Amino acid sequence: LRYAAEALQRDREVVLEAVRNSPFEAIRYAHEDLKHDREVVLEAVRRCGCALQFVHGDMKNDPEVLLEAVRSNSKAFQFASDALKADHHFMLNVVRASPYALEYAHVDIARSRDVVLEAV
Repeated sequence: LRYAAEALQRDREVVLEAVRNSPFEAIRYAHEDLKHDREVVLEAVRRCGCALQFVHGDMKNDPEVLLEAVRSNSKAFQFASDALKADHHFMLNVVRASPYALEYAHVDIARSRDVVLEAV
């Protein structure tokens, strides 16, 4: 998609196919409108969690999107919204999916006994 015409970068079906083949690059060069298309974003982060860094900000605050990204790659959690990084209940779910994501949690959450116990 990097060198594709803007019309193709806007084409949902083209972008979905590109995401299936190369999720990181596809979401990076997709048109901004598709970077907050939930289906496109979920497909990308399921295949490559760190594709999360290129999605629209509202998607970085979507718990389902974040859990899918973290299941793919715990390092993806660094791109989560600050609100989710500080959400105690959500962090319990995150560390169940990937204990290593605790590294990117808000400092108060990272020190929380029950979250740490869940991670180990």
